[in-house]
Amino acid sequence: MAADKVARASSEELVERFLAGYAERTRQAYASDLEDFARSRGQARAEAVAELLGGREQGRRLALDFAVERAGRGEMVAGSAERGGGRGR
Repeated sequence: MAADKVARASSEELVERFLAGYAERTRQAYASDLEDFARSRGQARAEAVAELLGGREQGRRLALDFAVERAGRGEMVAGSAERGGGRGR
């Protein structure tokens, strides 16, 4: 159980360091996406990120499933609009 706490703490620290490299609006959008991903997994953000980073194929599958789920709800992930992938462009 102690290893789980360390993994969650490390995941949260990694997320915060990742988000710190972006402008405020981008940080907010990515943080919102991560929170939505965590909710979709029924987990805290740190736990969901740890699961996402658990392995290359596992991470890809989880990210793809999440993107498909959001697209099915008519939503998109935050970064897609910033990269020109948003609707209406």
